Amino acid sequence: MSYKNLPEGCSEARMRAAAFVMVVLSAAFVVAVLAVVRLGFIFKFASCGLFAENAGSIPLFLFNALRYDAQVAAYASFPLLAAALVVAVRPAAAFRPAMRFSRVWLAVATVIVGLVDVADIHWYNNFSRHFDIVAFDFFDEEPSVLIKGIVAEAPVLLMIVAGFALFFAAWSVGRWLVSLSLLVSLRLKTWVAPLVAVVVVGVSARGSLGTFTLRPEDVYVSPSAMFNDCVPNGIFMLKKAWSERKKQFKMRPDADILADAGYDSEHAAAAACLGVDDRPGLTADSALIAATPAAPLCEGYDVVLIVCESWGRKLMDYDGRYGMDLLCSMRKHLGDDLLWLNFLSATNGTIDAVEAFTTSCPYPRLFTSRYRDTRLPLSAARVWADAGYSTHFVSGIEISWRNLMEVLPCQGFDDVTGKFEIMSRMPEAEVNHTWGVYDHSMLAYLLDRIREPSIDGKPRFFMALTSTNHTPFEFPDGYDLPDFKIPADGGAFAIDDKGVIEDYLRGYQYTSRAIGDFMSALKASPAGRRTIVAITGDHNTRLVLPYPEGENPMLKYSVPFYLYVPGAPANWRERFCGRYGSHRDIVPTLACLTLPHAEYMADGQNLLADSVCGGTCGVNVALRIFSPDADSLSVCRRLAATDALKQIWFKRQFEK
Repeated sequence: MSYKNLPEGCSEARMRAAAFVMVVLSAAFVVAVLAVVRLGFIFKFASCGLFAENAGSIPLFLFNALRYDAQVAAYASFPLLAAALVVAVRPAAAFRPAMRFSRVWLAVATVIVGLVDVADIHWYNNFSRHFDIVAFDFFDEEPSVLIKGIVAEAPVLLMIVAGFALFFAAWSVGRWLVSLSLLVSLRLKTWVAPLVAVVVVGVSARGSLGTFTLRPEDVYVSPSAMFNDCVPNGIFMLKKAWSERKKQFKMRPDADILADAGYDSEHAAAAACLGVDDRPGLTADSALIAATPAAPLCEGYDVVLIVCESWGRKLMDYDGRYGMDLLCSMRKHLGDDLLWLNFLSATNGTIDAVEAFTTSCPYPRLFTSRYRDTRLPLSAARVWADAGYSTHFVSGIEISWRNLMEVLPCQGFDDVTGKFEIMSRMPEAEVNHTWGVYDHSMLAYLLDRIREPSIDGKPRFFMALTSTNHTPFEFPDGYDLPDFKIPADGGAFAIDDKGVIEDYLRGYQYTSRAIGDFMSALKASPAGRRTIVAITGDHNTRLVLPYPEGENPMLKYSVPFYLYVPGAPANWRERFCGRYGSHRDIVPTLACLTLPHAEYMADGQNLLADSVCGGTCGVNVALRIFSPDADSLSVCRRLAATDALKQIWFKRQFEK
């Protein structure tokens, strides 16, 4: 039975149903092809032992692998769905042409999907990773060079033969699927097939019924990188690579960078950056690379840097107002230790803040660029690693987010811990449906790591990223937070939705209590006497807070910077905490406090220095602030020179 020989008396209703059934069956066939190629990938690169070691993750592995394959199949089925809609309107005239088109399209789509997936295996064999942004570098070559490279490196002849074989196999299967769709349509109500086809294709294309669509982060299903690499398919990874390519930053000639900053030479910009007379020997290295003191106050101490999601400055002013307790257990620590309030986030996004802290790179979206594998000699973790520290990154999120699992080891972190690593070590850790391990559980894990003696005897540098205080909000059951009432003051918030306001206030409470409890437990332990802790927000709280004209503009971009230094002199708070600063000052401050004779990226200030020449400043991508004693014109020239030299310096690292 086929579209050429329709059953006698085949009704128009049956034709309509068969056309939509064909859509679902064709999508299922594409999924099957992708599954077969994945088995080939597993056979070539993985092992039975790998799956035995990750037995608990196999259900999630199978589910997410199906989601990736189903999404590709859904995209491939869109033309078939369009053809089915035509049949629904004119079944008698359109059924045969639509089925003929469906067979041809299924064969073509199968060849494309299959060969791209096989090419991804070849790419993985060469580079030990799936398709990434570098794959599109080939299109920047001359056509003749491109063709020669493909012929030399890929089994082109074998893939051509496989392509023809796959086409004819899919063509034959398509004939059988048409017959099967006619048989299945006998047993369906008229409306069932269209509904099922639209729902299956729609849900598969989205990849999820939850909050988020299918994301690159969903490849992360276990602590094993190789096991995770078995999850996606080549089509999805090529799409991800294309998305990253579209967002790729551009680098300009040195002369253009310097001219925009107001300098005609690199040595002139370096002189301005250093505040010295111009001389030809000065370079970007001269201006940007500094050394820590010979005898820092806290040499050999463990260092912990915690970046808190949406822990902004302005909501601190709401603590105690309207009877609201927003700072919870963190209030005591903010009063006891060092706290900078005239302080800006470097950027206004989470991943941008993480990139700024870990690399100081002035180019945006480094972690999704073709340069993400570049080993930067002055990345934050490497500064401590070169000084003899072990280095660790911890977060409750799925750590494949924005390629963190791939990028951070390149930037000097010895290990990168995320959701599944924490869950495997702490089965009692509480997990939400959106962002991963709740912050209080993540911080409990971090505290355990800090309390444990260092295995190799090295001091340790930790960076941690919280995530719970982010929309869509989910908070753990049974985690005690003070009650509050949303004030009736119409000017207190920027929106009227009390549910949204309550979520933001509850999130701020939650973060404050989680880090406050962490600090209380750390200080009460022996480890607290040898651990320095820096805590700041990634960016200010947005949406619910008003930022009216006439208000101090700093508050729009301000985050607190809290610093705990065991045994810090009592006068430090009075001496230093009135200074103005920003994220770019945290690493220089921590390095100068703990590391002797260490080179670091001096794009910021040591906020604990005896004096800061020219006054202090804070720098956000949208705002600069200056201390009252600062010569703002002079500082602006220095900042312009610094930013220009950073662009030049990083460009040279990428071009090596």
